[in-house]
Amino acid sequence: MSASARHFKRLPLGVRFLAGFGAALGILLAAGAVQYRTIQTLVETERWVAHTDVVLAELEGTLSAVESMESDSRGYVATGDLSFVRERQDWALTAKEHLRRLRVLTADNPRQRANLDRLNLLVEGKVTLMPQVVALRSERGPVPAAELIAQAHGTLMKEIHTLVAAMEAEENRLLAARRATSRASASRAARVTAFGSLLALVLAVVAGWIIHTDIVARTQAGKELKEQIEERERAQEEIKRLNRSLEQRVAERTAELAASNKELEAFTYSVAHDLRAPLRHMDAFLALLIKRSGGILEETSCRYLDKVTAAARTMAVLIDDLLQFSRLGRNEMAKRVVNLEALVQEIRLEFEGETPGRKIAWKIGRLPEVIVDPAMLRVVMVNLLSNALKFTRPCAEARIEVGSITGEANEDVIFVKDNGVGFDPRYSNKLFNVFQRLHYAENFEGTGVGLANVRRIIERHGGLVWAESTEGAGAMFSFSLPRFEA
Repeated sequence: MSASARHFKRLPLGVRFLAGFGAALGILLAAGAVQYRTIQTLVETERWVAHTDVVLAELEGTLSAVESMESDSRGYVATGDLSFVRERQDWALTAKEHLRRLRVLTADNPRQRANLDRLNLLVEGKVTLMPQVVALRSERGPVPAAELIAQAHGTLMKEIHTLVAAMEAEENRLLAARRATSRASASRAARVTAFGSLLALVLAVVAGWIIHTDIVARTQAGKELKEQIEERERAQEEIKRLNRSLEQRVAERTAELAASNKELEAFTYSVAHDLRAPLRHMDAFLALLIKRSGGILEETSCRYLDKVTAAARTMAVLIDDLLQFSRLGRNEMAKRVVNLEALVQEIRLEFEGETPGRKIAWKIGRLPEVIVDPAMLRVVMVNLLSNALKFTRPCAEARIEVGSITGEANEDVIFVKDNGVGFDPRYSNKLFNVFQRLHYAENFEGTGVGLANVRRIIERHGGLVWAESTEGAGAMFSFSLPRFEA
């Protein structure tokens, strides 16, 4: 036994273990470093393999686009249909896009860059030849144009096929080399992994010798854990304090917003209410003026007075609608169970007296009972049904359907569908705002407040309202309400 070995044996057990542990750990770290480098090489090789696959796919895409251009050229010569020219232009753009990506992908390969420059020239040649084909067919007919394609296009296509095949062969050569490198890297990674696993096993065996050190470490860890728990408790208390402060600020802002909304509604109600008296006076005095003028005023002046009277009455209707809109946000709701089907039938009978001579096909399905404010729900259904009647006036036979479907959990969805003029669906989000209209007033009367009332009522009942349509193909308005469980 050498002197160094005897000296090591005389060392305390803990020291000997630490020395062995350090040596094993050093070996494991060295193996890990080798393995890490091997894996890096493997990942890089696989990336280049994937890169080669992408280049091959782009070459195939370029060739496919060029062949489609050739096919569209022949299609145009044969039929004279300009749609082939437009499709050929699209394929030309596709081919150029493939070439652009290929230029990026092959930036590190001088040989492929040179091939790509030549391929780009050949594709440009095919693109620039098409105007000549169009002109030649227009002037001399399909036969000369076909001959031009057979001569010029045939030569170009042959060169393109040859060049693409050469580029693919180069990429396949690179792919084979890179795959060989990848396999070698994988084999090396497997050997290094096995060696690292063996060292890990040795390290696990050696770890059994450090129990006494582990006890010391656990004691220290317990102290640190206690400190961390205390720090976490202090942080949680601080978070709770901040949350209480945030909740208080949110409550204050919510109260301020509610007060502002009430003030705004009161202001709207006051303004609309105060405007009604001047409008009534205006309408009355205009009527007196028209009566007293008799035959004195010429036809144009009388027409002006009629327009002013109509405008005053329209404004009065707008103010009444605005007052109703304001009251709907302020009135308390008196909810009770309402038979929706009976309510719809009642409103339908009322409208029959207002639509004499019209051919209307009503379809009212089974509707659920709901817990709502009856007066408010009546406003909703009157607005939706009157809109359906109004916007189906141009139809020879109006078809209006009212039904319901099962919505999300604990809600019913009611819809009103018609075959009227419909609207542009891009503006459906504007329909439920005050004074928003999607049709001219001279075509369809209205103030643009009815659907705003519908949304306010439904939202106050905890539901949602939305609209779907296609111009000229009717519209469907739907709303949801909490389901009534008897």
